[in-house]
Amino acid sequence: QTLPELTALYNLKGNEGIIKYYEGIPAIKSIYENLLKEMRPHEDYLVMSKPDDWIKWDKEFFLNFLFRRGEIARGIDVRIRSLLQKTPRSEIIQKEQSAYFQTVKLLPPKTNLSTNLVILPKKVVIHQLHPPIIAIVIENPSIIQMHREMFEIMWESIS
Repeated sequence: QTLPELTALYNLKGNEGIIKYYEGIPAIKSIYENLLKEMRPHEDYLVMSKPDDWIKWDKEFFLNFLFRRGEIARGIDVRIRSLLQKTPRSEIIQKEQSAYFQTVKLLPPKTNLSTNLVILPKKVVIHQLHPPIIAIVIENPSIIQMHREMFEIMWESIS
């Protein structure tokens, strides 16, 4: 039971970054809770996701997370942009995007995501959506910048 917490404590350190590995739903939930705590005024919060697969692991928690994230973002002027795989749920999220204080674009129909990607100014979270449920948190400026640039290229290419 404590393995996910112990695993998360194990850091691979380099000169300018940290990589943390998490396993299991409780550990994944702790990552998302920390994302809420780490939101800062006027920052970008970028997401690439297949919400149907993400939410199914704990519908109540993750829907509540989306609502709380939007409330925090609205209060401190964080810009949330999401690239979502086109699914029935993502189409609903896109229609209700203002309720979640985010801007949503749908990825091309043939897209098939198996991970969530969250990009913040100081970290990247890659969360696998199928078993085993794992996540990697990367705190490395070069890797964060590369992911931001890739996100921006995709964002600009979708009308």
